[in-house]
Amino acid sequence: MPGSLDPVVSRRIKDMKKQIQITMPDGSIWGVPAELVAQDRADYYGDNEGEESRKAEYANTLEDNSEMLDWAANNMNWNDVAHAAILIRPGSVDFQEGWVNGPKRVVESANEKGQRPGQ
Repeated sequence: MPGSLDPVVSRRIKDMKKQIQITMPDGSIWGVPAELVAQDRADYYGDNEGEESRKAEYANTLEDNSEMLDWAANNMNWNDVAHAAILIRPGSVDFQEGWVNGPKRVVESANEKGQRPGQ
């Protein structure tokens, strides 16, 4: 059935209590557990202010979507969350657009010995 998710992926998405969905430049949509961002923020403040502050920051971040999105965008990198990200919808590439308007260059192929002509 086109557009339907793999049952395992669907179950993983449902297991996330809250997620941040990101649309990537290729149009793909990825889900990242909100708990991961909340934990990162809580660890940062907890390291400086103690365990009670850590718990409060974790809860506050999960409740405040704008704070969560701000923290994710300004204090984390994709490689901080990629391990937990789930592909919700694949992107698409417009190969015709790339063919017509994409950067192009001509490259000479190597011969059987791995040398370019003239070497």
